Amino acid sequence: PQRLPSVAEDERALATRPLLGTWMAGPAANQPHGGPLRLDPGPYASQLNGLDPARVQIDARSPHLRLRAEGAGVLMLSGGGDEILRLSGPDTAEIRAAVLNEAAIRQWIAQSAPQRFTLDAGLQGHGRGSTVRRGEAIGFSVRSSAPAYLVLVNIGPSGNMSVLYPHDERELVRLPANQLMALHDLAAAAPPYGREVIDVLAFAEVPGPLRALMGRSFRIESAEAGQLRALIGDSGIAKARSTVMLYTTP
Repeated sequence: PQRLPSVAEDERALATRPLLGTWMAGPAANQPHGGPLRLDPGPYASQLNGLDPARVQIDARSPHLRLRAEGAGVLMLSGGGDEILRLSGPDTAEIRAAVLNEAAIRQWIAQSAPQRFTLDAGLQGHGRGSTVRRGEAIGFSVRSSAPAYLVLVNIGPSGNMSVLYPHDERELVRLPANQLMALHDLAAAAPPYGREVIDVLAFAEVPGPLRALMGRSFRIESAEAGQLRALIGDSGIAKARSTVMLYTTP
C-alpha cells in the first residue's frame, strides 16, 4: 500500500501511516468465509450498464446488500442505503470478490469478544462528522475504564487491514484508566472510497503477537488477521472493544 512521508518530513505525525482505502493484491473471491452467503446470479449475465438492482443476503439476521449500476460502475450499498464501496467498470469476478469481502468484514465485526472493562472511541479532526475526503487526516479519541494498551485496526471495504496504532514500539504505551487519549492524524483517506471500519481494542497486558503486527498491512483472510481474530475471541485475555465507522469520499 501507499505510504505517507517519513518522520523527518512530517511534523503532523502522519509519517509512514497507511492511506485508508488503498488496494492490496489478493482479493478474497476464492476464499471460504463460512456461514451462508446467497448471491443472485441473474443480473450478472447482462451488461453492467443495464444491471438491475441485486440483493445479497449474508444470513437471515444481517441487513441485505444492494448492488446498483451507475454508468459503467457499480455501487455496493447497505440495506439502509449507505455506500459501502464504489467499483469502477468491474467484471463479474470483481463484483463477487467485493461481495465476499463484505461477508468477511461483517463476520469480523460480529465476532464475539469477551470484555472485562469498557472502552469508548470516536473520531477526531476532519472525520468528526464520519465523512472524510481524499487526503484529509483522520484521528481518534479513546477512553478506557481500566489501564490498557490500545490497538486500532482499520478494515477497508476491499478486505484490506492495517494496524494504525501502535505503529512501532514508541507507541506501545499503557493508557491510564479513565483518561481521554487523543490520537491525531493516524491515517489519510484514499481510493477506493466507501465505508471504513476501525476496530478499537484495549488489552490489560501487551498480547504476544502484537509486536509482530504493529504498523503492518494484510488481507482479512491472512494468517496475520487470524492472529488478531484469536486475540479478540480469547476469553482468557482481559480486554475491551469498540468499533468506529467512517466514510471516505473524493
